Amino acid sequence: MLEKNRILLSFQLALFFIILILPIANSIQLLLLFLLWVVTFRKLGPGEWILFILVNIIFTFNNIMAIRNGTFEFILPSSASKNEIFVSNGSLYILGVPIFEVFLWGFYILHTKRMLRLKLYSSSLLKPFLLSILFSLSFSLFPTQLGILLATTASVLTLFMFFHEKQDILCAGYMVFIGTILEHIGVHFGIWKYPGNYLTGVAYWYVNLFAGTGVLLNRLALPLTSKIIKMFTLKEQYLESER
Repeated sequence: MLEKNRILLSFQLALFFIILILPIANSIQLLLLFLLWVVTFRKLGPGEWILFILVNIIFTFNNIMAIRNGTFEFILPSSASKNEIFVSNGSLYILGVPIFEVFLWGFYILHTKRMLRLKLYSSSLLKPFLLSILFSLSFSLFPTQLGILLATTASVLTLFMFFHEKQDILCAGYMVFIGTILEHIGVHFGIWKYPGNYLTGVAYWYVNLFAGTGVLLNRLALPLTSKIIKMFTLKEQYLESER
């Protein structure tokens, strides 16, 4: 059963990349992605819904800020603006972000969670929370690509100093695997681009972005959503007992 699920998830990832490069309106791409996820994820648990929603909100905000800082940019129609909601030929862009991108980081996280069948850590969330702030700031405090590379490398090495068990390495490695394919497809097919001259067109700090996100999925995101679910479950049990 485990191997069948992983084959299905591998098929899911391959189809995702194919949909991403189709020369169609991004609203149609989003519809195809939703259909793919419904078929291949099947049912999502409450914790997975919370994880999907929170991750998408956080990364959409981060994308908008990164675009404004010139860290990278999506390729927009010539008449589109990064400062408005823009619709053209069935494609929707929100402050420079194509509509399908709003949902993609939640997908990467859920796919990784399902593929690796991650066990849940029950340790304190304070340390990973503080390190997540450091990780986030390392992408936004420095105006140059070199500055971002050095800062993010330092923040990811700091994460690995504290969290370096097998599951941390697996999460980081698998996320980098996804990111390597994703970033090169995105740049090669003209979906987004980075400033500066890179050998393949992709900023080198993408490795840090995906590795750090993998570790924080393992140490912060999953335990946090578990605590949220438990909190609401206990509240419901209390309300039931008071009736």
